[in-house]
Amino acid sequence: QFPDRSAVSRTFETDRQMGMRLAMTDPDKRYSLLASIYNGESDLEGGIGGGKNYPGADTRVMGDIAGRATIMGEIDPYVEGDIGMTEELGWDIGAAYSYSDAENDLVETLTGETLIIQRFSVDTNVKVQGFSVHGEFFYGQQEIDDTDVETNPTGGYIQAGYFFTPELEVAARY
Repeated sequence: QFPDRSAVSRTFETDRQMGMRLAMTDPDKRYSLLASIYNGESDLEGGIGGGKNYPGADTRVMGDIAGRATIMGEIDPYVEGDIGMTEELGWDIGAAYSYSDAENDLVETLTGETLIIQRFSVDTNVKVQGFSVHGEFFYGQQEIDDTDVETNPTGGYIQAGYFFTPELEVAARY
């Protein structure tokens, strides 16, 4: 539907990082579970202050778990619009949690402590006969270990689209 990610998705993303992922999907593709471990979000890695695909800078890692279930029908949650003109209502829901203790030079210089980052997200997708609705909600917790300094960023978006023809879709995001 949109060539760019939502502003809230970019805010909460962990970017691409080197790591390992274990995935399990049932034979009927009705649910999936994922567990991953990545370089983390220390300086010069894929998260805070780093960039895509940086090698590990320390031994601190980020771990995440995620699950997705199809509630009804058949749906590909990784394709936003209903370009396939789904005949019957398709609906799925997903959730994810990640944890990281990051080595961040600024935080450690000011406090001598590490930065603990936790993220939680849920999303849902609905598609039927060219119409689609997608939404995500994000909650984060960033705290400096052994202090009372904490922030809790929260955000979300909802978007909908309708294919009038296979080449013409109208879509909006809030």
